[in-house]
Amino acid sequence: MAIFSKKLFRKLGASIAIPISLMTTLPASASDDGPPNYTVEQLMEATGTNRSLAYFAEQVEPELVDQLTSLELLDPAEIDIPQLKQAMSDQLAIVFSADRLTDHVELDLEEKLPQNDIDSVTGFYQSELGKRIESIYSLNSTVQKQDELYEKVMALDTTTLDENRLALAKSIMTSTSTHELVTTLITESLVAPLVGMRDALPKEAAQAWSAKTNFSEFVDHVDSMRPVIEQQALEFLTLTDYLVLADLNDSEYQQYAELFKSHAGRNYITVMVGSMRDFTKSALYNVGHVGVQKTL
Repeated sequence: MAIFSKKLFRKLGASIAIPISLMTTLPASASDDGPPNYTVEQLMEATGTNRSLAYFAEQVEPELVDQLTSLELLDPAEIDIPQLKQAMSDQLAIVFSADRLTDHVELDLEEKLPQNDIDSVTGFYQSELGKRIESIYSLNSTVQKQDELYEKVMALDTTTLDENRLALAKSIMTSTSTHELVTTLITESLVAPLVGMRDALPKEAAQAWSAKTNFSEFVDHVDSMRPVIEQQALEFLTLTDYLVLADLNDSEYQQYAELFKSHAGRNYITVMVGSMRDFTKSALYNVGHVGVQKTL
């Protein structure tokens, strides 16, 4: 029995993948002549991370709660379903804000990213190519532009693309394991609000609801879908990057692709996406748990 609608799955997946695809413009080593000891705040501003996190937070709307079809399987004698939906929507609006997400990611970067990596990432964005790439992504950061980009990616005939360029775009994602990190973010986000609900329900009610929704089977199903989601994320992120940076010449794109082989680039992506995952999982768990607590 479906716990999440297909519409919700597509919405959640796209809202995660698109902004992350616009944050994967990563660094080579900083120039020896560049100013050292950049701050994480400077890093996030220079890379456009703040903008992308804000967009991501805006896409995780309270209306997503209405697509949790499992809510309808709760016993109305135990809990008021409309009231629960409203409580969850209200809580989502509180805990999932751009400011909260940005603060969380900034703190994680400060704690986990070495100063050398911060300097390398930020230093690259002070270069002419780095500034140009960030400018390109900035122009594609509006809701309208990203909706258009999503539609273009979905309709793209990959047989018409430059094979070498496409291979480079794919290598950017695989070298940083971005598609794997995104997949973990998506799968854990799908399960988190339901776990929060289950943990807040009285024991007997939780057992009955879990049985009705085939909760254990759903968790196993999400886990079994990981290879498929991973492949879809890889394809989507690769094609997005290919399209957005189409104006770079081959030499510039080659240089851009090489950036992702650096330790700093891989480390930055790992910390940043991992932080997004932890925040999202915790926030959505809170939505389910607090929503039930306020309704009982």
